[in-house]
Amino acid sequence: MSLKDVAIKREYRPEDNVVRNFYIPLLSSAISYQRAVGFFSSTILAEIAVGISELVKNNGKIQIVASPYLSDEDVEAIKQGYKARDEVVKNSVLQALNEPKSDFEKNNLNLLANLIADNILDIKIAFTEKGHSFGMYHEKMGIITDSENNHVAFSGSLNETFNAVHFNYETIDVYCSWKSEDLERVNDKISAFDRIWNNDEANITIIDFPELKDEMIRKYKREKVDYEKFVEPKLPDIIDAPIKMEVLNRPTMPDWLDLHDYQESAIEEWAKRGYRGIFDMATGTGKTLTGLSAITKISKDLNNKLAVIVVAPYQHLVDQWCEDIEKFNIAPIIGYSSSPQRNWLDRLKNAIFDQNLGVKNSEFFLFVCTNATFGLERTQAQLAKIKGDVLLVIDEAHNAGSASFD
Repeated sequence: MSLKDVAIKREYRPEDNVVRNFYIPLLSSAISYQRAVGFFSSTILAEIAVGISELVKNNGKIQIVASPYLSDEDVEAIKQGYKARDEVVKNSVLQALNEPKSDFEKNNLNLLANLIADNILDIKIAFTEKGHSFGMYHEKMGIITDSENNHVAFSGSLNETFNAVHFNYETIDVYCSWKSEDLERVNDKISAFDRIWNNDEANITIIDFPELKDEMIRKYKREKVDYEKFVEPKLPDIIDAPIKMEVLNRPTMPDWLDLHDYQESAIEEWAKRGYRGIFDMATGTGKTLTGLSAITKISKDLNNKLAVIVVAPYQHLVDQWCEDIEKFNIAPIIGYSSSPQRNWLDRLKNAIFDQNLGVKNSEFFLFVCTNATFGLERTQAQLAKIKGDVLLVIDEAHNAGSASFD
């Protein structure tokens, strides 16, 4: 089947169901999928498996470029020469290989591990580098190609995450090579991806990371996949999940999460002190999951009548929070300058209004934002209207007491 035979819109918005109406029909007709996404995690890789099985049956190939999470400590270590740049980046990426949390993730990560092992899927890591400045490669674009050399290029705010596809206000713009008005734009996207993939793009550094691929195979490959018989797992449930989530939107402990004793102890002590305190935890000890578990506890204690404000210094940290927040049955309002939810301020305003009125299923909401967004006058004006209990969670709280805290 040719890409020309697929009904393709120029733009896909939240109501268009991008999984069912864009990804699946296009990838089913393709032999190549090239994708650049904002940040790397195992759950992102699990999500991109939606629709890929048909591409594989077409003897297709997949290329993915993604960016690592680099903490302030990582960047400082690179700047000061404490650690080699590539070592810091690789350690960051490997730490993002989380254990699968559901049968959906297990099945799709097993599929992707097989794709890597069979040289169908290739992954490269990208980050920005100019002088002594380092950052995330945050571009989001994709190119889908069929056997007739037709191309569909797309770009926009969409990341390859469950939250992005189903809850955020995400949009993508689409360009088709067989349309004269789109051809130049498609060629530009193809050239850009090729330059990035081959490490020829100015200020972007690419790492070809064989250890990552080996580790993914070791960690996620459970059984060999017969691509001819492979069926995407639980696709109807995935597509219908947003309706269920929106109705519930109650903090709920994930079935897979077993807290360590030190995490449970920290939450108990925090609750005893009137739900006030600081979790002083080393990197890698699960402070985000501890924080979300604490949110779940206080919400339950207050019969889910609670407004939660989570503040993190940088956009990529907000994105990391969002990835974990959704696992606790919470659909967050996401606030920062380039938020995928373009109408985040309206969402926040409506959530506060509904909660104050006591609208059913609106007693709880969570707003996650950057320091800069938290400090905006228009943000503070809305937050001041909250009438009920408020929990403020500050990531990297050592910055909160300074005069520069926005």
